Amino acid sequence: MDAEALLAGPRGRRFVMEAVLRAGIPAEPEAPGGPEAAPATFGWQLGPLEPFAGRPATAKPAALRGLSEADVMGSLVDSVFSAMYWQPPHPEDVLLAEPGKADELRPAAEALLEHPFLAALDRPLLAGPGRLTYPAAHIDWIDELNPERRVPPHLSRTDAQGRDKLERWRRHVDADVRRARNDRPRDVCANFGGDWWATPAMVDLLVTTPLPGADALAPGAEIGIPLLLHGIEDSFELTAGTVTVLDLAPAAAPRVYEIDSPDAWARLVAAFPLDVTPARRHEYYQVTGLDVAWFMPDWQQVADQYDAVHVTVGGYLATATHPIPLAGHGLPGAHTMLAGWDPDQTYWFDAPLRLIDRFEVELFERGPDGDPALEDVWRRAAT
Repeated sequence: MDAEALLAGPRGRRFVMEAVLRAGIPAEPEAPGGPEAAPATFGWQLGPLEPFAGRPATAKPAALRGLSEADVMGSLVDSVFSAMYWQPPHPEDVLLAEPGKADELRPAAEALLEHPFLAALDRPLLAGPGRLTYPAAHIDWIDELNPERRVPPHLSRTDAQGRDKLERWRRHVDADVRRARNDRPRDVCANFGGDWWATPAMVDLLVTTPLPGADALAPGAEIGIPLLLHGIEDSFELTAGTVTVLDLAPAAAPRVYEIDSPDAWARLVAAFPLDVTPARRHEYYQVTGLDVAWFMPDWQQVADQYDAVHVTVGGYLATATHPIPLAGHGLPGAHTMLAGWDPDQTYWFDAPLRLIDRFEVELFERGPDGDPALEDVWRRAAT
């Protein structure tokens, strides 16, 4: 990942700007006329953006390279939290997409890319043949609907009744597209929503995110704000769950597709194209302003050639919430969007993994004596 790629996507620009704010970089003197305001977008009135005004131009590389790990992670998490696919983008994202803003942010982006913690986060799933870069972890949330959920994740592409999970996923998508074609209004500006994600979700496939150090985490030990528990799009901000830690089974050699750039996502979509335009047109217009054909991968076909698909941190920052044209991949006029993925997340179709550990986690307040960048942190439950 380089600065140009990082700043090409809304999530990357927002990450850099959040880091600038955390570095305590002062704004330039206010220009005549008051604080900067974001332009209106798709009929929504956007307000003033005092915290963002004038800061990129005053960014000090040393201050950004000296950010704590908590501040780098907090900047990434804030960018993830602001990802939306069902309404217009946040005013801050609109402002950062204006002409010239990427050039203003480039020195800050270059400094952040030299930060060793970001480099450690932006890794492929596999460190080498038969070796995960970090332990893989799956979270089962505990909430009012699932107060006692402790069932270990299912690792196979087939469910307990022997049915293909991805066949079920494809039937759902096809039915959703048919309903949308028949029921949704022709006016792309109509307030009409439904499924917006581009993941093989809702069919109980194994989903993991690395949790460095999880294989040696003592009861009661702090975990901080890891991506597994905090870097979640459309988060419901849950506060407890059961973590399952997994590693590759002996002699396992999974076929992994790495999404480390917009082009990598576009190539996957073009290789396994699935037209979902009727079911995505209204939502994606809200966030992109484009009324075009929308494609996503046919995950049933993808699973015939790969065991897992992984989105790197850099791939997420450069690609998510950004319309990717497919004209260069044989689909003129069509676009795609990485929607519903989290940074460093893997969807497994057939998971050649073995259980390492299972434990409860909980969110707690550290109090005034803790790191000011971490008001709330996760820890492994004591029992």
